[in-house]
Amino acid sequence: IYTSGSTGLPKGVAITHANFSPLIHWGYRHLPITTKDRALQNLAYYFDWSVWEIFIALTSGAALYMVPSELLLDPVRSNDYIREHNLSILHITPTQYQYIVKSPRPADCLQYLFIGAEKLTYDLVKRSFEAVSPHCRVFNMYGPTEATIISAVLEIHRETVEDYRTLSSVPIGLPTGNTWLYVMD
Repeated sequence: IYTSGSTGLPKGVAITHANFSPLIHWGYRHLPITTKDRALQNLAYYFDWSVWEIFIALTSGAALYMVPSELLLDPVRSNDYIREHNLSILHITPTQYQYIVKSPRPADCLQYLFIGAEKLTYDLVKRSFEAVSPHCRVFNMYGPTEATIISAVLEIHRETVEDYRTLSSVPIGLPTGNTWLYVMD
């Protein structure tokens, strides 16, 4: 899989089944995604986070909706598509989501909103809770490609979102399956 290229030079990183398996099993234990769920394949297939997006849906029996990139580049059409097809799962970067969340018609069908791969701000999380149903679970996902896509996850709860108001970004959360986080210095 490939890094996002945030350093200016995307690079390929070898990921084995042994690396990926703990992450996907963590997903099974913590996210009751089922055959009733519908996920938008929003991320480019060559972007590291898409591996999680694709495989957590398909190995859980959820439907994966693949759409043309032109639709994904249009926030209004994307939001309409999510609502029209009653999609329940969305993986998205903060950069892309900031445009979708401004839509006058909220995507209240979402049950899982996974925001990640970039710094997540309090303001975007606050607007997210205004745009989704009260039952939607919102997550901040973080991880470098070299650590097999997602290393830390924070489920953000409506009742505690104000805790992040004074922080420069929303915390990245706790480690996922078979992962350890070390705070250095």
